[in-house]
Amino acid sequence: MSHTIGMKKKEITIISGKGGVGKTTVSSSLLYLMNRDGLGVVAADADVDTPSLHLAMGFRPIEERNLTLSSKAKIGNKCILCGRCVEKCPFGAIVMNERPRVIPYMCDGCSICLKACPVGAISLEPAVAGKLVVGESRYGFPMVTAQLNVGEHNSGLLVNEVRKKALEICNSTGREFVVTDGAPGIGCPVIASLSATDYALVVTEPTPEALQGAERILEITTHFGVPAGVVLNKHDMSDFGEEMLRKFESSKIEVLGKIPLDFSVVESLSNAEPVVAYRPDSPAARSLFDLYERLREVVLP
Repeated sequence: MSHTIGMKKKEITIISGKGGVGKTTVSSSLLYLMNRDGLGVVAADADVDTPSLHLAMGFRPIEERNLTLSSKAKIGNKCILCGRCVEKCPFGAIVMNERPRVIPYMCDGCSICLKACPVGAISLEPAVAGKLVVGESRYGFPMVTAQLNVGEHNSGLLVNEVRKKALEICNSTGREFVVTDGAPGIGCPVIASLSATDYALVVTEPTPEALQGAERILEITTHFGVPAGVVLNKHDMSDFGEEMLRKFESSKIEVLGKIPLDFSVVESLSNAEPVVAYRPDSPAARSLFDLYERLREVVLP
C-alpha cells in the first residue's frame, strides 16, 4: 500500500504509568506490523531520559542536533563576593568557595539570583538540554529519538521537539501515522507525550503497582479527553490479572488485548528485533497480532 498524501495524520501513544511492563515490546511490534502492511509510520521515542525503542528496532542515525531549551546562571567579573546569590538560590545551585560558583546540573534557570545580585553580575546563558536524533529503523521507516543531558530538567520540552519532528517527517513524506513510545510513569514527559494525541494505549501487567500506575495514567487521559484502551502484558504471570480485568470491565475501560508471559520476548529484544518479527509463531507474537487487528478496528481507517 502506498502512503496517502493529504490524509489526516494520526498519533498513537503507548504509555504505561509504570516502568518495566513491556511498553516498548508493544510499541516495536505495532510499528513493525503497521509498516509491514504499508501503513506509513514514523516512530517517536518520547522516553528522553532513557530511550530504548531504537534498541528494539535497530536504528541508523542520519541527523543529530543539540537542542537549547534551558538557561543557566553565569556569574561575571563584576561580582563583589557578597554571597547574596548563594543565600537566595532555592535549589542550592550556587556555592561559595573563594567566589560564588554555579553548579550547572542543579541550576533551574529561575533568575532569582539575577534579582538578588546588587551589582548585576549574573546573567542567564542558553544551555543545551539534550540531543535530537533522526534516523531510520532496520525496516526502513523513519525514527525520531532524543537523549536528555544529565542533570537537565526540561524533559517535557524535549518530548515536544521529538513529537514535532516526527509529525514534520510524517507530513513531508506523506505518511499517515506517528507511533509514540512514551515514558513510564505520569511525570512531565508523559504529559507532554499525551497532549493532543489521537489515541493512548496503556500497557500494564498483573501486579498491584502496575494497576495503580495504569489507573493514574487513565485519569490523565480522561482529563485530556484522549481515547484510551488497555493491553495486559504477561497476563498469566499471576492470578491478579483476572482481578485487573474485572476492575477494568467495571470501570468501562476497554481491554484491547492480553499477552502471555513468553521468554521469546526476551530473546527478540536480545537480538534487537520485535518479537512479531523474530518469533512470529510464539504465544506472545500471536497475541500481539490480535492486538494489532483490534487496534486497527478502534483507531485505524
